[in-house]
Amino acid sequence: MSSATLRKRLGLTLQAVCDHMAEEHGIKTDRGTISAIENGHRGASARMLAAYADALGIPASAIDTQYEPRRRGEPAAAVTEEVA
Repeated sequence: MSSATLRKRLGLTLQAVCDHMAEEHGIKTDRGTISAIENGHRGASARMLAAYADALGIPASAIDTQYEPRRRGEPAAAVTEEVA
């Protein structure tokens, strides 16, 4: 499942993820950046991915960190463990 799908199923907005990352991890980012990561349009540091995973309430190891630019129609930023 894509991380964006998981985020939506959890009822989290992009802004809620940004707020959590800023408050809990000191990482200030914006909705566009998170959206770009979720959609495979940009990579992210291990620190940012760990904070993102924490915002979703999943272990950082559950996020596939093998970033490759997304090809049309492929999912991006996938969650590799069943967490839902």
